Amino acid sequence: MAINNDGSLKLIQFLLGVKKRPQLFLNKKSLKRLGWVEMGFMFGYNNLNSSIDLNLFANESKNSIWNDFSKYICQKYNITTPNYTELVNYCQSDEKAFDLFFEELEIFLKEHNIDIPEID
Repeated sequence: MAINNDGSLKLIQFLLGVKKRPQLFLNKKSLKRLGWVEMGFMFGYNNLNSSIDLNLFANESKNSIWNDFSKYICQKYNITTPNYTELVNYCQSDEKAFDLFFEELEIFLKEHNIDIPEID
């Protein structure tokens, strides 16, 4: 599923809120559960923007921040699916994968000069 840059930034901000309060959103630190939240956000965001020309939306989404991050993490950890199940296997723990995911997200954002939003 694709998401444009505006949606990517909103998703990142939301996910950083989940990172700060995983008990509230996920009941525990879990990359697998975070994946479901991410997918739900993307479905909702895309449905909200369904009035946009779908061809234009798809073209904009190919090079979005979120898709670039997904490619980055897949390449870095030699995983084939951006749903991060393989990252859990790599870390041998769902909780460790959750922490690694956010470490990598923050590294990616800094390397690409994208401001990391403050979360209250």
